[in-house]
Amino acid sequence: RSGGSLVYVRTPAGVTLSPVEPIALEQGDWQGTDAATGALAASGLYTAKWRETGGEWVIEAEIFVTLA
Repeated sequence: RSGGSLVYVRTPAGVTLSPVEPIALEQGDWQGTDAATGALAASGLYTAKWRETGGEWVIEAEIFVTLA
């Protein structure tokens, strides 16, 4: 790459809410494309852990696996 900007997009496939704690697990696919050309630079799977705090959902942790 020549140092251009990438645009990352997450596409959720599902969200699992905990029945006992104010937490949720989001899973899906992600893609990173070149901002100038739109060419795919990388893609894969991700998981995000969410927690409800003070009435708002916030991300506590994320894991990204690059597959292409």
